[in-house]
Amino acid sequence: MSFHYNYYEILENYWGYTEFRSNQEQIIRDVLEKKDVIALLPTGGGKSLCYQVPAIAQDGVTIVVSPLIALMMDQVKDLLDRGIKADLIFSGLSSKEIDIKLDNCVHGNTKLLFLSPERLMSELVQARISRMNVNFIAVDEAHCISEWGHDFRPSYRQIAEIKSVIPNVNILALTASATSEVVKDIGEILTLNNPEVYRSSFDRPNITYIVRHPEKKYEKIAEVLKSISGVGLIYANSRKETQEISKFLRKIGVRSDFYHAGLSNDERTRKQNAWMQNELTVLVSTSAFGMGINKGDVRFVIHTDLPNSLEAYYQESGRAGRDGNKAFAILLCDELDKLKQDKLIVNSFPDIQFIRRIYQALMNYFQIAEGSGEFESYPFDFYDFARTYELDVLKSYHALNVLQKENHFTISDNYRLKSRLKIIASRQVLYEHQVKNPRINALVTNLLRSYSGLFDEYVTISEFKIGHQLETSKVEIEKLLELLHKQELMDYVKQSETPYLTLSKPRIKSSHIKVSRALLSNRKKQVIKQVKAARKYSYEDGLCRRYSLLQYFDEESSKSCGNCDVCLEQKRTLKDMKLLTDKVKTLLSQGISDVNELYEELSDQDRGSIMTCLRSLVDDDFCVLENDVVITSK
Repeated sequence: MSFHYNYYEILENYWGYTEFRSNQEQIIRDVLEKKDVIALLPTGGGKSLCYQVPAIAQDGVTIVVSPLIALMMDQVKDLLDRGIKADLIFSGLSSKEIDIKLDNCVHGNTKLLFLSPERLMSELVQARISRMNVNFIAVDEAHCISEWGHDFRPSYRQIAEIKSVIPNVNILALTASATSEVVKDIGEILTLNNPEVYRSSFDRPNITYIVRHPEKKYEKIAEVLKSISGVGLIYANSRKETQEISKFLRKIGVRSDFYHAGLSNDERTRKQNAWMQNELTVLVSTSAFGMGINKGDVRFVIHTDLPNSLEAYYQESGRAGRDGNKAFAILLCDELDKLKQDKLIVNSFPDIQFIRRIYQALMNYFQIAEGSGEFESYPFDFYDFARTYELDVLKSYHALNVLQKENHFTISDNYRLKSRLKIIASRQVLYEHQVKNPRINALVTNLLRSYSGLFDEYVTISEFKIGHQLETSKVEIEKLLELLHKQELMDYVKQSETPYLTLSKPRIKSSHIKVSRALLSNRKKQVIKQVKAARKYSYEDGLCRRYSLLQYFDEESSKSCGNCDVCLEQKRTLKDMKLLTDKVKTLLSQGISDVNELYEELSDQDRGSIMTCLRSLVDDDFCVLENDVVITSK
């Protein structure tokens, strides 16, 4: 074998575990033996260890492809905290930063390099990869490769092209949610060679799944919180709703706050940390929160709207109970949710004329000339864009989504990307400026004392902390750093408060924008299929909730869970019927032989239930029912 370290030692030395979870060891062994692997591990099932451990166990660099910048940032931070050299390339980095990161990979200073599929396809990155000692490629969120997946990204279908640069590399494809159709697509489109396929059970037996259809959702939320102790998440579909629910909860004494992509970086960080440290009982969020968050003691996840897909619902609800203890996944939905979903489907597929109009407006907004802009990144305030061109917000959002699906650009949320700094002047030149300007001298002296490696690489800094130490404001520090940037003494990349839009290809004429009608039709059919599956789960009251989820992911279960709302209702019904049967038997033994008399004696019971009970007794040969009137006890 081509590895040099015992992977059990790596597991214990870096993570403190002595045993692997289900399938992890087999996956790691196959990766180290240079086999292609598809791994289906549920949310919280330890996917990241499946590529992090073999990355450390081998010489060279592991390339990790992922669509989620926030998740990549979390993983890189965690790896660095553990003493493992990792880095990532994403929208918003300067060309100098990218150059340094790639050089570190070429010269063997990085163990794991995280990047988006769009970045993987750039000529610059591929040219550097050809010079790297790449041991294997991990493709995270691999379901994005399939049109049948719930988060299809066309750029994922190009990943296999990297084999023309590094032909002998093996690939590990990982996902937390995929049907058999999606698994088939993953193997074929990545051109995997007889891949080993590992499926860990999607069953989360410690989670109790409950669906309710309340007339008043807020009151039902309050009722749920009274019956469940511990911290939890509530998911809502709009920013406004997150604020309204959180306000309601605070009024009834629940430590709550809201979270969505429209908040500033500092606000999001503060709220996330407060929830992680249990200073908040509930965080009410849009789907912008949760990916990559590793918090084991979440006791409940509540959804206040119908999910658009069971894949998304499974992942979000699966953030409950990661410590293995009892937890609850509760879905609150009503008929209005169905109407909102129907409207969403219509708006999700705008016509080609509107799509072209949005593309033209976008290129004008950023002043990008035809034939230029490839892999350039631009801070993107969507709402300012919509206001500038007087566009319908919802319709424009979905047009942008179609253009992303067609791989014209990507929009990435860099909200947790902190300010970075690298000194590019020589020590002598920098010293000369320090001597001339006391303010610059104080700032530079503070920087060199507080942060190491500023002359060698980009270092994350805090303007607020520096300002506090120098007894001045954050704004003044930012102004000074911007001045030093203009003087080309430092490369200062200020923290971004907005997402970045990155062109995947040069600008073309808007009239040349093409969207395959057949492709759009297939996508629409898939969306409708996913919505129908979600509604079936939410409204089919006769089927165990957990069994329904497992069945959707092609996992057979021979028995019901016994603790979801459907199973508990069936148990209660059986118990009630047994009590009713005992009462009927007693009355029959006392000589009552007329159905109407039974109705009078059991006036607190539903007449249909009484008749069901009588017919059951007839089937058991306990009695005879003649003309539904006279009962003869045997």
